Amino acid sequence: MAIAADVLWTADEQHRASLRHLGWGVAATVTGTLGLLVAGADQPLGYAVAGGAALVVVTVFLRWLRDRGRLVEVREADEPGADLLLRTVGGRTHRVSAADVRSVILVGTVWPHDPDAAPGHQTGSSELQKVVLHIRVSGQSRRSRPVTGMKIEERDRLLAEWRRLCPGATVKKEVHIPLTGTGD
Repeated sequence: MAIAADVLWTADEQHRASLRHLGWGVAATVTGTLGLLVAGADQPLGYAVAGGAALVVVTVFLRWLRDRGRLVEVREADEPGADLLLRTVGGRTHRVSAADVRSVILVGTVWPHDPDAAPGHQTGSSELQKVVLHIRVSGQSRRSRPVTGMKIEERDRLLAEWRRLCPGATVKKEVHIPLTGTGD
């Protein structure tokens, strides 16, 4: 995926996942209610179903809270007093100075070498499977939603742009290779 020249970051999915979270919450609430109805008939299974549904509701709520603060777009600001505009999934735009940026890390994930894998899903490929931006601004750490299929040249161009814009920040790249766990 190519990112425009005036944009420092743009995620693949920029919309809110509220409907998905709402669907899980409603389904878990209905399941929990049915579990409590069964529990009213002195069935221990009903309590287990209600407890499991409550756990799902809490998990969905926490995932929704975490996702709201994820970055979906970072661009240079045209207005005085701010160098960067950080836009989150929740729709908020934060104006920050480039001097406040402490670190920028682009974390790329590649697939381990597999001779049977499709071309482009091997470590020798010039394409990263998934790239996530980690940025630390004045003590606050933010993550972005991922970009899939980014070329290594594109990542290097973004790193150079971040270094130019934030000379006082630590700008680096990391590569994660997920392994299957078998050491044979």
